[in-house]
Amino acid sequence: MQVVGYMRAVPGVEGGRLYAQGEAIREWARRSNASVVAYFQDDDGTIAGDGMRALVRSIGPDIDAVIISDAAVLASDVIGQEIIREHFRAAGIGVASADGALESDGGGALRQVVRDILAREQYLIALLGTAPASSPVASNGLVLEIVPDVASG
Repeated sequence: MQVVGYMRAVPGVEGGRLYAQGEAIREWARRSNASVVAYFQDDDGTIAGDGMRALVRSIGPDIDAVIISDAAVLASDVIGQEIIREHFRAAGIGVASADGALESDGGGALRQVVRDILAREQYLIALLGTAPASSPVASNGLVLEIVPDVASG
């Protein structure tokens, strides 16, 4: 398995030091028989900073996952963490944390609610994407054409 590591300076969070995060990622890779092929980092604590944007641009089919030391590296809140994870999931890339906090059955009820909302959003977007763009009438006979209001001229 080939993975990339992502580190972000997180002020006030234990393990927020970049060196400690890198060590946690390397230990996770050793335990998981994974090969870390690249590291990306944001030194200034910015969420979705230059390091994260470079990571997103570099992801290809040969990368299986992004590894972080703990969930706070992605974002300070569960909603932000799950939105970023969904972005990677949509690209076929997993996200795992060295401390196990992002496991599919972990994170509590809020994490699951956010995942459910994001999944529902993707489902509805897919449904909207199947609507015909050029035909005023859908295949089920529903009229999709706007008729001018004759009363107002």
